[in-house]
Amino acid sequence: KRMYVRPSHQRRGIALMLVAELIAYARLQGYTLLRLDTSSTMQAAVNLYRSVGFVPCERYNKDPMDDTLYFEMRLD
Repeated sequence: KRMYVRPSHQRRGIALMLVAELIAYARLQGYTLLRLDTSSTMQAAVNLYRSVGFVPCERYNKDPMDDTLYFEMRLD
């Protein structure tokens, strides 16, 4: 549900490795679409998701927060 890298371990490429592994695992499992959301204040996360190919998409849940950004990636 959540991905988090402790501040003492940030800026080492760990988040990128985690995202790459999750994408690879989803492909192996036959998923064709990944969706995620994050707060607009989490710019590092937004930059990471965009850098690996996630693109903005429409809201897909009932998150009550006004600053939530939604992304998706097609795997097919």
